[in-house]
Amino acid sequence: PYLADFGIARLAEATQTMTIVGTPAYMSPEQVQGQGQVDGRSDIYAVGVMLFEMLTGKQPYVADTPTRQMMQHLLEPIPDVVAANPDLSPGWQTVIDTVMAKEPSARYATAAQLTTAVDVLLPETETKTASVPLTTPVADAQTPSEAPPSEPANAGTGGMAARAVVPSVDTPQPAKQAGGSLARTVIDTPPELTSPPPQQRFKLPAWAWWGGALLLLLLLAWGISGMFGGGSDDMEATQTAEAVAAVVKTTPTPTPQPDTTATEAATNTATSIPSAPPTKTPIPTSTPDPNMPPPNPTLGSSWQRPADKMTMVYVPGGTFPMGSENGRDDEQPVHDVTLDGFWIDQTEVTNKQFAAFVADTEYVTTAEEAGGGYTYVDEWQFTEGADWQHPYGPESDLAGRDEHPVVLVSWHDAEAYCAWAGGQLPTEAQWEYAARGAEGVIYPWGDEFDGTKANFCDVNCPLDWKESAVDDGYEFTAPVGSYLDGASWVDAMDMAGNVWEWVRDWYDSDYYASSPANNPQGPDSEQYKVLRGGGWNDSDGIIRAAARGNLDPT
Repeated sequence: PYLADFGIARLAEATQTMTIVGTPAYMSPEQVQGQGQVDGRSDIYAVGVMLFEMLTGKQPYVADTPTRQMMQHLLEPIPDVVAANPDLSPGWQTVIDTVMAKEPSARYATAAQLTTAVDVLLPETETKTASVPLTTPVADAQTPSEAPPSEPANAGTGGMAARAVVPSVDTPQPAKQAGGSLARTVIDTPPELTSPPPQQRFKLPAWAWWGGALLLLLLLAWGISGMFGGGSDDMEATQTAEAVAAVVKTTPTPTPQPDTTATEAATNTATSIPSAPPTKTPIPTSTPDPNMPPPNPTLGSSWQRPADKMTMVYVPGGTFPMGSENGRDDEQPVHDVTLDGFWIDQTEVTNKQFAAFVADTEYVTTAEEAGGGYTYVDEWQFTEGADWQHPYGPESDLAGRDEHPVVLVSWHDAEAYCAWAGGQLPTEAQWEYAARGAEGVIYPWGDEFDGTKANFCDVNCPLDWKESAVDDGYEFTAPVGSYLDGASWVDAMDMAGNVWEWVRDWYDSDYYASSPANNPQGPDSEQYKVLRGGGWNDSDGIIRAAARGNLDPT
């Protein structure tokens, strides 16, 4: 036995011209067209249709004939899952918009990425581990100053921020590098997670919980390698079908919908188009989907992400020299890296945006579960009651700090936020390229340090290496986007100073010696995750765009 519609990419190789394989209710637009490459992303589309049914109890497209239903998949807008089930949060629409995107390149490229996005929105089923005290400092850069480093931590006054990335609609997804993982938001090569993100508590109907369980089981049984035509055989398909069937037998069924179509009797047999024209049916492009980045972006393009109203800026693909000859040993050797285009958050994620995420998902951060986090005065110290809502301890709050970057978030917290918002953490290479550009400048604004263009350790900083000649008026963090002249070549703000930013990669001090030249994803696994950008209490040498920090992800 086989699961209908899965492994379509392989089966399609045996079909003849003008013949379509698949069940109309679950067919991707490229299957309907019957031309062009059909790969594992068609299977991902089918899973998206199933997910829509699980969440709403009905199919996303309904018609009175199989042919009309197929054309709906090709031509009709993606349905509003929240309108169909008002109990859902807006985050579910982001997932549906991505998994059912008309263009294959705009969908999740792996089942692991889809699982991550769904996992964030499902009810919490297990407790995260407590925060592990920080033990690894970030060594100082050798140039251009020799000031002692400040150690990045889950700190209220230092802090970690999130920045995310999303894929460019017209940019093909490259093959995934082995390893890597998903606090600005970005995506070009969705990685498989090396450790699961915290799950969220979210109120869904009981039948939808079962639906989510079915979907996750299906993704796990399906297997990542089988999605793209490698290693899947009859035994694997049989085991997958049996695993899903075991869940279906115990899954409560939602209220049946009225029998208004003939598609429920459809099978996965080859279906010929009665009178299909010999030419490819174009996908309408006159009405851009506001939930997806605009197609064909160029340098200077921007877009507001619906989930959190974050402005994203486009980073065109290109090649740049990654690392620094005058920096620390872990910044060497300098090596050329080529990246595909991607979108990245223009600023660090704010307290207001993170609060919307928490309100939507009832998310509990690592610091909240641990009962406190690390703050910095004269030294890093664990402060009971310190968390993202109480950045200096239990007596503090966020009054007047809505537009300041969120702090006291772990790598897992940042990853969960990005998944909710519809993106993921940038790779280390993506972050550095967005900050430095093809010329590989030292700071986002150029090669010369200028203390008026970043929030670093100026006269307000209570540390020995402060720069007394500069006064920006902020003792600790500053509102995001406060230093317009410090923007990078793609108009990304605060990539030098303010707060350290999580990126996707594991940290390996020797990784640059063996890094792939194209779209590197970082080591398979290590102990710490990479941080970039430096913070308000760092010197000019630490906030260089090539400088690397590292920290326990919890």
